[in-house]
Amino acid sequence: MLLPAHLAEAHRAHVRRFAAEPDAARDMNRRGGVHGRRKDGTEFPAEASISKVQENGKFQFTVFLRDISDRRRADAALRVSEEKFRAVSDTANEAIVMANSQGQIVYLNKAAENAFGYATDEAIGAPLTILIPEKFHSAHQVGFQTYLATGKARVIGKTVELVGKRKDGTEFPLELSLTTWRSTAGLFFAGMIRDISDRRRAEEEIQQASQYARSLIEASLDPLVTISPDGKITDVNEGSIKVTGVPREKLIGTDFSDYFTEPEKARAGYREVFEKGFVTDYPLTIRHKDGGLTDVLYNASVYRDAADSVLGVFAAAHDVTVQKRAEEEIRQLNVHLERRVLERTTELQAANQELEAFSYSVSHDLRAPLRSIDGFSQAILEDYADKLDGQGREHLGRVRAATQHMGNLIDDLIKLAHVARAEMKREAVDLSVLAADVLASLRKREPERKVDWHIESGLIAQGDDHLLRVVLDNLLGNAWKFTGKTANATIEFGALHQETGRQAYFVRDNGVGFDMTYAGKLFGAFQRLHSVSEFPGTGIGLATVQRIIHRHGSRVWAESAVGEGATFYFSL
Repeated sequence: MLLPAHLAEAHRAHVRRFAAEPDAARDMNRRGGVHGRRKDGTEFPAEASISKVQENGKFQFTVFLRDISDRRRADAALRVSEEKFRAVSDTANEAIVMANSQGQIVYLNKAAENAFGYATDEAIGAPLTILIPEKFHSAHQVGFQTYLATGKARVIGKTVELVGKRKDGTEFPLELSLTTWRSTAGLFFAGMIRDISDRRRAEEEIQQASQYARSLIEASLDPLVTISPDGKITDVNEGSIKVTGVPREKLIGTDFSDYFTEPEKARAGYREVFEKGFVTDYPLTIRHKDGGLTDVLYNASVYRDAADSVLGVFAAAHDVTVQKRAEEEIRQLNVHLERRVLERTTELQAANQELEAFSYSVSHDLRAPLRSIDGFSQAILEDYADKLDGQGREHLGRVRAATQHMGNLIDDLIKLAHVARAEMKREAVDLSVLAADVLASLRKREPERKVDWHIESGLIAQGDDHLLRVVLDNLLGNAWKFTGKTANATIEFGALHQETGRQAYFVRDNGVGFDMTYAGKLFGAFQRLHSVSEFPGTGIGLATVQRIIHRHGSRVWAESAVGEGATFYFSL
């Protein structure tokens, strides 16, 4: 009646065993005890103590029962508490080490195993000193006894550091917080340990960076200063001390604007930095305490903390006193040069007028006698031909040729002078169209010649249309002339891109060419690389080309080999 129904059969079996073996009761308790049943049917765990009394061959049992429900609940709560503790401690980032009052380790969590390198079964029961460098053992013993006596942890001496030692012997700095508790088993304490190696490294890096920044600041010859949001100086370098004549300790904390000839302008400058984030080349004049002035240009920007909040302004001043003096000297020099240029321009204008008058005089005063010489020579040849022998007629022919050549020279010289003086009008010029017009004119002049030409289309340049036509007249005219004795003559006009990015135009032929040894003479007036009898001309054409190209701000050059044609290049 006092036992749960599901235990009735087991109970009867146990009674039979107990009658024969009294020790069977101990086995029952060892296997988990018994369960009782109340009148209302509920069950409860119990401990049983059983004795047997035998009389006249019969025996009876005496049973002492203790309800252990509270103990079972307490045991279950303890197991839950222990499981929660293990779950929390094993997931904690900090190492947790627990020890008893004898200084023996009784518990390590996972983080402690990782931090010190010991497995739990290696550390449990071992002294705490396995986790401490030997040089700190004596200090640890003193501190441990003090902690047991007072419950307070303290560092013995200023030189003692909190340092841990791993199983492999390596050491690391640590941060420690302690707590104690007392149980029936005695006094225990737990240490929460954080490896601060990364923090120490970060602090050292910050310190090194700070020292490096200070070294850079002090290495600068320019005045450098930091300014707080209210305009107060928070730091300066040696350059600022020298330019103001004020010691560092007196500069710091004073108003930045107090050291300038225009305080309001200085104040507006640093306010602009806080508003915009920076200023560039902000002009100010620093006043030395002795009255000396230094013209500077300030470049400044805000600096921020890790949360991106503005802490202040960093400003660097560049001394431009010498530069300003040089600028004033340059200004004075420019004024002088402008005056000299005006004077020289007036002189040149007068000289040009004289040259124009001279050119006019030459073109008229020389042409008249030349025309007379040529005309009378022709008249003699026509009217007195029967009275002249062959040699006389030949001499008169040479006279006529020389006077005509002289006339051509005079015309070309006048054209060259005109090119130098003519006003330039820059516009878009289709060089391809100009080249086609020039070659068409040449073919009309000598229709019997067979010349193949190729003109690249769409070559548009900026320049003077009239002057560029003169350039192509001369270059294409030379190509036509110097291919006169070449079978299957070809002339090409095109363009190519140079490494400088400019476009170079070229006229190429397969004519007689020339020796590059004498290329330096090509563009000089009256300089010729072929005889007049072989290829007629005055030697002015290429000089005219060069002068026009120079007026367009560029250059002309040539490449050739004897018998292999020539290529003339020009850019604009």
